[in-house]
Amino acid sequence: MATTAETFNSTSSCVHELPELQCHWTEPGTEPVCSAGEADRRAGQLHAVTVLLTGLILPVSVLLNLAVVVTVILNRKLHTIINALVVVLGVSNLVWTGLPIVVLQQMKHLEPVLCAVRASIFIITRGVNFTVIVSITLLRYLMVVRNHSYPANTFNVMLFVTIAVMPAVVKWLIRRSHEVTSCSPVVARNPDGFLIIAKFESSIDLVTGLIALVEYGGGLFILGFCYTRILPRPATRVDLVATLSMTAFIVILFLVIFPYTLGVGLVNSRSVCVITAEMRIVMLLIVLISSSLGAVLSPVVLVLFSADFRRAFRRFVCF
Repeated sequence: MATTAETFNSTSSCVHELPELQCHWTEPGTEPVCSAGEADRRAGQLHAVTVLLTGLILPVSVLLNLAVVVTVILNRKLHTIINALVVVLGVSNLVWTGLPIVVLQQMKHLEPVLCAVRASIFIITRGVNFTVIVSITLLRYLMVVRNHSYPANTFNVMLFVTIAVMPAVVKWLIRRSHEVTSCSPVVARNPDGFLIIAKFESSIDLVTGLIALVEYGGGLFILGFCYTRILPRPATRVDLVATLSMTAFIVILFLVIFPYTLGVGLVNSRSVCVITAEMRIVMLLIVLISSSLGAVLSPVVLVLFSADFRRAFRRFVCF
């Protein structure tokens, strides 16, 4: 694979051959300033939309997920293994709220650090959310079909929380230094200061494909296996509501993951050698919108589908 320096040098020479970019240097030794005409105006508008959405989504996400975490912790009736995993989901969504803040930063010299933070937050939080949903579904199968019982003691809580968190951490450690997930170097700016970065060398390779196969293939197999054994059983109202809520969580999760994957892949495939300021902001906006669906809708699903949680949540909010 090409090194970062080789990628930067080849991309820098390519930039000057693109007819849609008009580049010049303000000072020797600095990155060029490249104008793209009307695309620069659209980049400014998209950035303004990103700032507005962040201002709207962030407070709502923080309040909803913090309320979920505090409600479960303070209400002993909600102290179950499944709700312990719900707390993990809420904490994961709270960690995600740092992503939009990092996305808005346009500091060139800090871009490698900011990009690493963005990637870490996204990989870990999305991985944790997926594993939490798989773990809750597996628990439902063990309790409903196999008639197993898992008291919410310290050992069980730590065991299932570790099961929910560790796969995402291991995935992040594997991908952290891998070329396909490394950050593309900044090669230029537009006149408004928005960054222009090198095109990603590849959207997927053997390691990334194997990780996705193990994570999503294994997770989907567990989900399918558990659902096919839970659904045929005579369902009480509690079982039906629990199944509907889990289905809602799964739909939300895939609404988070696939628009991002497809959107970033499309932007990268349409780029010649660089991702322009406009397309970079489009990519970041896709990340913000898709990820915010999970962070905002997950606690809403809990409130809608759980009567116990609604009562506890109402007491917490009114207090």
